[in-house]
Amino acid sequence: MMYLIALAIPIATLQLPREVRAMPWSPNPSAPQQVAPLLALATKLLSAGRPADAIAPLREAALLQPSNPIIQHDLGLACLEVDRIPDAIAALQRAVASNPRYADAYFRLGVALEKLGNIGGAVVA
Repeated sequence: MMYLIALAIPIATLQLPREVRAMPWSPNPSAPQQVAPLLALATKLLSAGRPADAIAPLREAALLQPSNPIIQHDLGLACLEVDRIPDAIAALQRAVASNPRYADAYFRLGVALEKLGNIGGAVVA
């Protein structure tokens, strides 16, 4: 399974639509400096095949940047991998709410809903 971990890259340097770049991802100016080490740890844990251990740093990063759809997506993926389906659905719903154009988040949300047995919701997602 591949993971996309959010990095502390200045958002203006990414090739994203203007409305996404303008989103208020950080509730405070120091959040990117606080988030980067958490994401680095989560990346190492995920690369080592330890998604259950990656959930804690991803949750902490999500608390610091609650509107960051990439962090929410990655949290959802980690939860999905360890069959914490309700947690995965919640994180992935936050990801698509933060960025309605985030196709992979919709796809993963559909996968999570299907695992929960919600085929109708999976088709809509």
